[in-house]
Amino acid sequence: MTTAVEEDEMRGKRVLVTGGTGGIGMETARGLARLGAHVIVVGRDARRAEDGVEKTFAVNVLAPFTLTRSLVPLLGAGAPARVINITGGIPRGPIDLGDLQGEKRYLGWTFSQYNHTKVIMMAMSLTLAERVAGSGITVNVAYPGHASTPGNRALPVRAFPLAYRPVAPLVRLLGPVLLADVGKAARSSVHLASSPRWRASPAGTSTPTAGPPPGRPRPWTSATGRPSGSCARG
Repeated sequence: MTTAVEEDEMRGKRVLVTGGTGGIGMETARGLARLGAHVIVVGRDARRAEDGVEKTFAVNVLAPFTLTRSLVPLLGAGAPARVINITGGIPRGPIDLGDLQGEKRYLGWTFSQYNHTKVIMMAMSLTLAERVAGSGITVNVAYPGHASTPGNRALPVRAFPLAYRPVAPLVRLLGPVLLADVGKAARSSVHLASSPRWRASPAGTSTPTAGPPPGRPRPWTSATGRPSGSCARG
């Protein structure tokens, strides 16, 4: 549920949504468009993704870093501006700087490269927030919770960490029923983009996500190297 204040905040604004061709990204784009924003959707071109970099690391870390870094001058010129990154899975550490691309370990008992890259992305976001402090650019991280997205439905059981594989078939069976409302999972990112509450935030913090808005702040995982501050999670 949105408010007139959020509609006023977004009307006429330009928003770039990556991963907007499906799942939570698509619902985020739809939600912001309904608020009156001019939404630009970016989808990955598989033909250009084969660059010799491990795909999970490329998608969750290198792509958002490269895109955001290239847009910082434009965002600063158009401030106030917001950067919202989406975490997911079970983003816990520690970050292994010697195994960023999963060359040594891709899956383990509770470890997965997907979770690893999401923690790296969170640490990257927090560092960016500190570097752009005072520029009018706000950097937040949203944890949307779980939804039955095309990506989740296509995830094979062998992609789950070993400890979670026994319940993976049950999740796949019940997910399309219990987690069918992808729009609910997108509430956090829409809220962070549209609410005047998050127009500016202190350096080194990220803010609430996960619905219903305004979400609930949670401490940063110590794996990011910054145990203080908050991140958003449902």
